[in-house]
Amino acid sequence: MLIESQDDGQFLQLTTSIVREAYCSGVGSRFLQWTLNLTYTNVGNRPILVDKKSSWIYRSMVSRDLKAAAAGRYEYDPSSFYSDLTKLGFLNTPEPDSFVLIKPGESFNVKADCRVQLYDGSKDTNNFLHPGNHFLQVRVATWYYYADPKVYRDKWSDRGYLWFGNVTSVPMPFTVVRQPKLPPCSQQSKSKEPRH
Repeated sequence: MLIESQDDGQFLQLTTSIVREAYCSGVGSRFLQWTLNLTYTNVGNRPILVDKKSSWIYRSMVSRDLKAAAAGRYEYDPSSFYSDLTKLGFLNTPEPDSFVLIKPGESFNVKADCRVQLYDGSKDTNNFLHPGNHFLQVRVATWYYYADPKVYRDKWSDRGYLWFGNVTSVPMPFTVVRQPKLPPCSQQSKSKEPRH
């Protein structure tokens, strides 16, 4: 079970579940896209402060099975890079009310969009995802400020332990179906609800 740890023995676990799922096509590519529920659970022994907008998925890793996921052997592993961090909501300094306090054993949820590219039968897309069962992990940023987070960890220590490290989720199973219907990605609002 994947549990993130920062110094001082504080632990945070991120799990994901599918809120909405849809196949679509756009710009000559096929996609499987989701709205995910990101659940941060404090599995340590001290309250943890986490930014309420901790939903920027900058890396999506897909494995064939749990053994491959544990070993970091990914069949699909693109990363996202942004040159203008202000578009992601990056600010100079944080405000206390931008953070949620997660007590030991409690959780905090936020939604985020994520998508993966699919194999379409062509040689150019052979490294994309093929039909079958897979496991998804996402890497999420939790610090959205230019300021040094350690300064705020000390400043807010009486409220809780400030979490600012990136978090990788526990592997989540999903299936890529054969020959899905592929409406334009602009019709994402017509996505189907998951069965699980």
